Amino acid sequence: MKKHTILLIIGFALLCASCTLGKFSHKTAPATSFAPNIVKLDLTMDQFEYLGETEISVQQKTYIGIFTKIDSINGLPKDIHNKKFTKFYGNRDIPVQGIMKRAAYKVIEEFPNADYYVPVNYQKNVSRMFLGSYKTKTMKIKAYKLKN
Repeated sequence: MKKHTILLIIGFALLCASCTLGKFSHKTAPATSFAPNIVKLDLTMDQFEYLGETEISVQQKTYIGIFTKIDSINGLPKDIHNKKFTKFYGNRDIPVQGIMKRAAYKVIEEFPNADYYVPVNYQKNVSRMFLGSYKTKTMKIKAYKLKN
């Protein structure tokens, strides 16, 4: 009896799999886009005005490799009531990662009329402690504006 039930289930599955629900037709036609693949704008450093550079920094502690506590952002104690996040956009995102996004507001405040922000360097100092670490992250960012 059990053998017949298994054969009936397999037979029913094969019957359902072999049935078609209708005819489907698919037609293709050659097409192309007239949008250019590459748009190139040649700029030189003579066309930019250098506004200045600023350094952003974050100091944080990590306990047991899991728990993280931020001590200061840009040399000021962390304010839990006032959080500012900044993300820079462009052709490719500027690599301001993680907690450094909270410190990047300083660049916008110092150079609000800049057209371009360029990260110059990123430095991470780690001091190992027993079951934890103390990290200082710094980044320099330059600001430029297009000349009129």
